[in-house]
Amino acid sequence: ESCLFFQLHLQFAFFREMAFRGAPARLMLGTIGIIGAGNIGAVLAQECVQRNLAKTVRMMDVAAPEKAVGRVLDILTGTPAVHSDVMLQGYRPGYEVLMDCDLIFNAAGLPRRKDLGAKTPSRESYLAINLDVALKVSQGIFEFAPEAIVINLTEPMDAVIYTLNKRMGIPKSRLMGVSGVLDSARYRRLVARAAGVSVENVEALMLGGHGNDLVPIR
Repeated sequence: ESCLFFQLHLQFAFFREMAFRGAPARLMLGTIGIIGAGNIGAVLAQECVQRNLAKTVRMMDVAAPEKAVGRVLDILTGTPAVHSDVMLQGYRPGYEVLMDCDLIFNAAGLPRRKDLGAKTPSRESYLAINLDVALKVSQGIFEFAPEAIVINLTEPMDAVIYTLNKRMGIPKSRLMGVSGVLDSARYRRLVARAAGVSVENVEALMLGGHGNDLVPIR
């Protein structure tokens, strides 16, 4: 999506604030797992490496396993340029690669595409497909990394988060999505542009489902 890079920068900023609050600046996680080697998964892997978020980053993709391996090889080529020694690994199918991960990003599923029968497909138009994927993902995480923090980026955001929560039963503090930070940032930018001021001078907050039911709070 057009907001992909901005979305991920926001999520990383939020994660670092929550996970590293009061900790040394150079604290790194042990292992980060990335499920899904599409565009979002690739950017996640690159950002993890460039920001030195963990000692090891593992990427897997059940639907296109060779893509995970290829993405990793491409990113590894540039690690010297960003002064990173993060061990980035690409794997064939198998959720066992998530074992002992401290943090897992779920980016698995079908992206929004216009060939689903609508000119502008809604997030709910591919609900059944991605919920089926979410069920398999939840089983894999629950079996191999039940103590991990899980950040979901798969749409429809709220439905997938609900499914992961119900199937895994992990505390809310260890399961989160991107929508609150992203939607509030979008709203803040629109207000700033309409008022002709810098985004630094605007505070804005949106609450609700990640879709047409969002409500501006301030």
